[in-house]
Order: sequence, then C-alpha cells, then structure tokens
Amino acid sequence: MNKDYYGILEVSREASSVEIKNSYRKLAMKYHPDRVSDPKQKQENEIKFKEVSEAYEVLSDEQKRSRYDNPMGSIFGDNPFADFFSNFVQPRNNFSKKNTNNPTRGEDIELELEFTLEELYNGSSKDLEYTKKIVCNVCNGTKLKKDKKSHECHICKGTGRVFETKRNGNFVVNTSSNCKMCSGDGFIVNPEDFCEDCKGCGLIDQKVNIKYNIPKGAKNNNYFSLKYQGNQGFFGGPNGNLVIRVKELEHELFKRDFEDVYIQYPISISQAVFLDSEIKVPTLKGEDISVKIDSLEPKIIKGYGMPIVGNNSYGNLIFIPILKLKDNLSEKEIEFYKSQNDYINYDLVNKYLKTGEK
Repeated sequence: MNKDYYGILEVSREASSVEIKNSYRKLAMKYHPDRVSDPKQKQENEIKFKEVSEAYEVLSDEQKRSRYDNPMGSIFGDNPFADFFSNFVQPRNNFSKKNTNNPTRGEDIELELEFTLEELYNGSSKDLEYTKKIVCNVCNGTKLKKDKKSHECHICKGTGRVFETKRNGNFVVNTSSNCKMCSGDGFIVNPEDFCEDCKGCGLIDQKVNIKYNIPKGAKNNNYFSLKYQGNQGFFGGPNGNLVIRVKELEHELFKRDFEDVYIQYPISISQAVFLDSEIKVPTLKGEDISVKIDSLEPKIIKGYGMPIVGNNSYGNLIFIPILKLKDNLSEKEIEFYKSQNDYINYDLVNKYLKTGEK
C-alpha cells in the first residue's frame, strides 16, 4: 500500500507548495533526532524524520507530486486503455535494428564535496580534480581494432531488445527488455577484436581540473549540476553533466537547522543569578555581538543565521544560555547555590540548560 504523504505532512491534498513547505519545516524541527537525548525517543524521531523528508521530497516536486496523485496516468499516459490494449496487437518484430553510430549522450558523474559551515555561509570556490571518460582517440568509440567489424547479435537480430509474451490468467501481456547477450547494443564483438587502448569500452580516462563555486546558503545533500562537464557522448552526442552533492561538515560551536543557526553558550552563576549582564557571542559573520542576559530563555537574534539561496535575506541565530558549574563543588558552594532559589528559576534551568556538562 502506498504511503499517505499528505497525511504524513499533515496537509490536505489541495495544499499549496507554500503550505507543504511550512508544514514540512514545522514537522522536521519537531522530529529532528538531535532535539532529544533519550535513545528510544531518538530512534522514534529518526523514523518519523525520514518519513517526513520522504513525503516532502515527493510533494515539493511538481512532477513527482503529479505522478503520486495520478499513478495510473503515470503508467499508461493520457490514454491508458489505448496503450494497454495495444500490447496485444503489436507484432513481434516491431523493433528496428540499431544504428551503432547513433549519437549517444554521455553519462553523468556525481561527486561529493565537503564544506565547512563557514564556507557555506560565505560561498566558496574550490579547485576540483576528477576523472571523466572521453571517446577513445584510437578507435573513435567503435570499440574495435582497425579494419575489424562487429557482428549482429543473433538473439535480438540487431535491435538490442528482446520480446517476451507472458500469460496471467486470461490476460496476455507483451514485454520487452534489453538483450542480455549484447547488453542492448544490437551487436557483438569478438574479444580479440577489441581496441587495445580502451579495452573495448570505447572510452578512456582523462583528468580534469576546474574551479567550482558553491553558492551562499547551500545545504547538506543539495545537488548542483554543471552542464556538459561529465563523460563525453558517443558519435557527436552531448556530454553528460557533473553533479556536485554537498556534504556539510559538523561545526564545533554552531548547529544548523535550515536557515537558522543554534549556539549553546556558557554563562556563569553570577550572570544566571542577576540576569543583567552582557556577553560577547561569536557569529558566522566573523564578528562578536553583544547579547544581554535578561532571562534564561533561548534568544532569537534576527539576521545572523545562514544566507537563503537566491535571496538577500538571512535566517536567525538562536542563542541558548548554558549554565556552567565546576565539578566537585564544595559544601560551602552548594549551600550558596541553594540560597539563590529566590533568584534562579530552576525549572527553566533544567528545561533549557545542561548543568555541569562541559
């Protein structure tokens, strides 16, 4: 049974893309595994977080959402009955022989690049070296030695496809698939006739050096495609693309949540007691800002989060004060802290702070 992605995201089937995005962000924050410390709860959150992310991946993409909403249409097209019943009347030899010199698009190359949070904040330029496939300059992609020829596949008769009829009760269904003998090429080459330079694959390796610029605000697992920087196409076909996948490295001080950035910052017992001092807090901008300690609640500092891709605006910095007590308190110190009950709201301390944790 298909999953109810609308139910998972808690939206109606008529929800707009904005409503879907807002609901996803709310649920992703609610079920983020890093927001809980209990192992059992963390495991449950991981499952829910994956479900929410999977649902959003489908419903946020117009084409995927359309296929999800109308699965029969995605299988059969606009006229399902015509396409379905046409299977029963198609002749067995309806595949034409392959032209081995047809232009063929090159394959894409996917690379994972690591970026620090600072690099994603400021935008970064990296020198990138990778290996791509180019057409062999000896056989020009034919895969053959000079004056050697390929032979028509005796299984698919040069079409690259094989035809199969299956009976399911009273129904007969015709299917086709790539020929396993020739791997869909339509022809077979004797191993001794393979080009010695490319070993019969038609392509050879080439080292490539390019400079890649990551946009400000890119997120973990974002994909960016560089057109025609992938493997070379055959016989004049276009090159594939180079696809960059972003891997965001963990930061020792900041924790990212979409466009917002969280920082847990230590405060002393005197700052927690009197709640009237200012401290300097670091930011991703590279500058410290003054934050007044007027409560033990998290404080939202607008405009100091991550840049939003394609936008001139920024997310927020969420400042969370953490009360720091030294280990092995003396009896005198314990008595002193107990005497501050009129000043400290320990419910807030227990809720938002991790006492004594370094």
